[in-house]
Amino acid sequence: MTESHIENLGALLELGEKSLNEGDYVKLANFLKGLRDSQSRNQTPHHTDIDIIETTVEFQTLLGAPMRVCIHKEQIEHFHNGPSRKTVWGSINGNELEMPFKVFLNKLTMIYDIYGMKNIKKSVPYCEPMVYKNVGDYKRNIQQHQKDGRGTPDDDEDSDDAPDDWCESWLVGRIFGINNTL
Repeated sequence: MTESHIENLGALLELGEKSLNEGDYVKLANFLKGLRDSQSRNQTPHHTDIDIIETTVEFQTLLGAPMRVCIHKEQIEHFHNGPSRKTVWGSINGNELEMPFKVFLNKLTMIYDIYGMKNIKKSVPYCEPMVYKNVGDYKRNIQQHQKDGRGTPDDDEDSDDAPDDWCESWLVGRIFGINNTL
């Protein structure tokens, strides 16, 4: 709120004190206080992390339409009072965007849910592209990496991280190379 808004609200409160009965005046004062408290504070972050990601994922929907999602960077702003804020910069089919992380992740999850993914090609700078036939192929590849990392494949069949149990938003975050945690 600007100073002029605050002055106008103060004038309204003074007018209400002169012309309203006590009960209505209290209601007006509480309303104005709630209005002031509901305004987002223009906080300054005490620490900002910027991760340059530069990941490109090209794929086809199950209907054969080509898609291209580029993720350029993530920014996490940490505040003393309140939760951190995470923003993503990237593009979907050439349309540049900057949006809150959760909105972006929900958009990618919706694309995955509605259209599906096949012929997935994930590219990162200075590396050979990773190519997967479909999401199931990606899941098998990730699960194999997890098995190799554990070193004891005896109990992998009953492990809690079976590919069919993976949360879609976590899986989509992994495919597109973004960190789902905040």
